[in-house]
Amino acid sequence: MRNCLYVVAAVAVLLQAANAGDAPAKAPKIEFESLQHDFGQIAQFTPNDHVFTFKNAGTATLKIERVHASCGCTAALASKDSVEPNETGGIKVTFNSQDFSGEVHKSITVTSNDPNQKDAILQLKANVIADFVCTPLALDFREIGTANAPAELMVKAFSPSGKKFRIIAATPSAEFLKTEIIEPQKPEDPCQIRVTIAGNPPAGMFNATILVQTDMPAVKPITVSVTGKVLSRTEVVPPKLFFGVVCSGDTVLRDLTVRANSWEGLKVEKVQAPDGLTVTTEETVPGKEWKVTVQVMNAEAKAGDKPAGNSTMLKEKITLSLNDPTMKKVDVAVYALIRDCKQK
Repeated sequence: MRNCLYVVAAVAVLLQAANAGDAPAKAPKIEFESLQHDFGQIAQFTPNDHVFTFKNAGTATLKIERVHASCGCTAALASKDSVEPNETGGIKVTFNSQDFSGEVHKSITVTSNDPNQKDAILQLKANVIADFVCTPLALDFREIGTANAPAELMVKAFSPSGKKFRIIAATPSAEFLKTEIIEPQKPEDPCQIRVTIAGNPPAGMFNATILVQTDMPAVKPITVSVTGKVLSRTEVVPPKLFFGVVCSGDTVLRDLTVRANSWEGLKVEKVQAPDGLTVTTEETVPGKEWKVTVQVMNAEAKAGDKPAGNSTMLKEKITLSLNDPTMKKVDVAVYALIRDCKQK
């Protein structure tokens, strides 16, 4: 019986030691009063401060290792690096609204030695009332020279904060863009900038800008982008003619379209073609469009052409004479691979 009591006592001592070993180690714990703050409506070009208060709800010293804001417009600083259990600290945040307009969301990451929450994410929100805005910030003239292209585009400029201003310049980056500042007729009306295409812009896609400057010293110039595609006054489609493989002795034809953009009275006055090519013209839309049909007649290999097996490359061009003073002559390259289809 006495031996049994010794065994029970020994087991009790072992269990007590085991339970003591299972006791949780001391650890810090960071608890914020709130992880979010809304500044509400704030003016542009003003700093705005807020302190996120936190407590060390753990049993060991809390160490703030790093405080990082999502952008340079927000500065964050911890009140102290070490916080003892049950003590409080703060993360002071300063948001500068200088470069913002409208609703803004920013975040701050607080890194500590809390084993269960290494990174705490703090959220900031604000509605910045700008001193000066332009709308839209992107203009598109689409295909200039077609009926769908706008003759002019307008930019509205106003001050959401109600401050008085004057536009002193609306400077385009391209010579063919013309801007006109239109002052408001009534105090409640916005100022406007009329944008038009002037002169003869080069054909093709373009990306330009308009720099809008005001007499407000704190407001940076606003950039408005302008895009579009300038169609040639007269265009030939396709610009090159590919016949593909043509069997020797065959006659094959392809069509070109000569089209007038934004003008009337187009004429294909003359066509020059080398031997082996025959060209006919037909006016399909009076004053606006012509069809040019090119035929490879009885295709044969020519001296000087480079052979490729039993094939010969045909490289020629036709010249179209037009009544367009800006495009009097157009060369169209013609390619074909002449092959002796009977030869194996």
